[in-house]
Amino acid sequence: NGVNWKKTELLKNGDLIACPKDISLVTENLYDDDDAYFLGMFVAEGTCNPFSISTGSNKARDWICSYIERKFGYSPHVMIDKRRQNPVYTILFRDKVRVIMDGLDKCKAGTKYIPEGIFLSKESIVNSFLGGYFDGDAEVSNSDISITTKSKKLATQLTYLLLRLGISSSLRDKLVNGDIFKIVRICGEGRI
Repeated sequence: NGVNWKKTELLKNGDLIACPKDISLVTENLYDDDDAYFLGMFVAEGTCNPFSISTGSNKARDWICSYIERKFGYSPHVMIDKRRQNPVYTILFRDKVRVIMDGLDKCKAGTKYIPEGIFLSKESIVNSFLGGYFDGDAEVSNSDISITTKSKKLATQLTYLLLRLGISSSLRDKLVNGDIFKIVRICGEGRI
């Protein structure tokens, strides 16, 4: 009978379901590529107390410090934790960085989200945000890319943001020490 709407409760085994190849919503330009990459890194590795990003990557540490110097005019304080085999760097931010955070600076792991301005930006901004997020939190293997988060909202938003780039993903639950985490998984053509 062609394409028509049907309630999910009426779906039967073997029914075909249509989904968009991509979603385009460009209406705003609140961020530049560096802002978007920084926000992606913050969503992946940032914390509200202290207001900071932690990373084990020298490259990420240097980029974040350089970005803060260029954008906000100061050199952030970097604490080094050498208790592990590889050091972890915690980059502390001042209040002036909060101006671009859209509330992310008050989030804990289970309440993180993607700012609306990212969804409404051009594709290069979406790419930069996802690049920062993936550099901070993605696991890449030969068969897939997976992201684990405690935030249900963030996991769902990631699947929609990936659709902006024409990338399909799946979402599932994972139980860890009694807590439910969400796993976003990209495989096949999307992984490439």
